[in-house]
Amino acid sequence: MSIKPGELQLQTSAEELDRADLEYAYHPDHIFKWLDHIRTLDIKTEAFFAKFGIEPLRLTYETITVSAAATLNGFFRKLEVEAAVD
Repeated sequence: MSIKPGELQLQTSAEELDRADLEYAYHPDHIFKWLDHIRTLDIKTEAFFAKFGIEPLRLTYETITVSAAATLNGFFRKLEVEAAVD
């Protein structure tokens, strides 16, 4: 099966979304477990960077969506690549 861009259109009504939210079972203990796991790994990663003097280029969804060109240009500068995107 091959779907081309723009071919697949999902239509979900407000009622269907509300029903899905009501039917979904949230498990606060599972959510906490995974947040704790992610935070623990984040702390270990930051310690690794500090130990080896690594200064990573931070990338977030917000920076990409605000200005993809500025984000790419930041990468180019960090990598010392002679390139620019408008």
